[in-house]
Formats: sequence, C-alpha cells, structure tokens
Amino acid sequence: MWQQERLRRIVREPALVAILGSVTTIAACGVSGPVSKFTAVLADDVQCRTSSDNTVAPMPGTSLSFTREGADTAGVIVSFVGNWTNPSGGGPASGAFIFLEIDGQRQDTTSTNGGVLASPGLSNTVGNGTHGFNFVTNPLPPGDHMARILWADNVLNGTGTICVAERSLVVYHD
Repeated sequence: MWQQERLRRIVREPALVAILGSVTTIAACGVSGPVSKFTAVLADDVQCRTSSDNTVAPMPGTSLSFTREGADTAGVIVSFVGNWTNPSGGGPASGAFIFLEIDGQRQDTTSTNGGVLASPGLSNTVGNGTHGFNFVTNPLPPGDHMARILWADNVLNGTGTICVAERSLVVYHD
C-alpha cells in the first residue's frame, strides 16, 4: 500500500500509471546532448544515520562543484553509487531515500517527487549491496554549480540504522 501512495506522489498523472497490485506502466522522458566533461568525487569512510523523524540531510562526502560551459541552458546527468553496509544494531526497518540537490534546489523530477529508495536496509544480511541511481536534471544555465546528495533514513518507519561506505558522485556535463 505504501508503494502505491509513493507512486502517486512520484507520478501525479493517474492516467500514466496502472496499479494492479504492482506497477505495470510508468511515464518516461528522454533527453540527449553532448557530454564532453565529467566531475567526480569519491568517499570511502562509513557514514551511518539513525533517526525516527525522516529528516533529509546532506550525505557526507557527496558534494562537488562543476562548471557548465556553453551558451545555452542544458541538463546534466548525475550518477550516485553507494555501498550500503550492514550497520551494527540496525534493524530490518531502516532504509534510505536519496535526493539530488544542485545549487540548493532539487533540480530533477525524481528528487522533486520524493527521491529514490537506494537501500532497503535489510541489516540481517552481510551487507545491503551496492545501489545507485542516475539523475537527469532540468536545464541548468552555464556557469558554476554545486551538486550534492541528500538522504533520509528510516523511511520504512523503523528505528534502525542505515550505513553507507564507499560512495561516488559523478556529474556528466558540457
């Protein structure tokens, strides 16, 4: 049931989504353009969060500056990948939604509509694996920009702890 409600938040046009116990159709959009540069950051320390209020906060080690060149506005692609480790004392009801923020604003449809579940937080396993997402942004003007990943923990209404170890953020731009 919570998946259906979350999907309604993500896709605000009911005609675009058919829910018959599971998602069968989702609206898609596409963009294209040249990518001549990338800017990346890598962090390899372990960061954990335990919170029962689902606060959204910056994820340490996932901020970077990049410069969009050219004369026109254009979208960029931002890739995030994280190795979600097994937290000590965590529970099966912890998880993490991630969001992209550029220049202090959510600049893509996924982040604006509730983020993406990057880790289910099943801490009864060796680890939760490596999960990532590619964000496609709205058009950005040329110039200097700051990208960062935000995360909210315990999205499954639990009291567990969610941890991320190695993680990278890559911005593909012109």
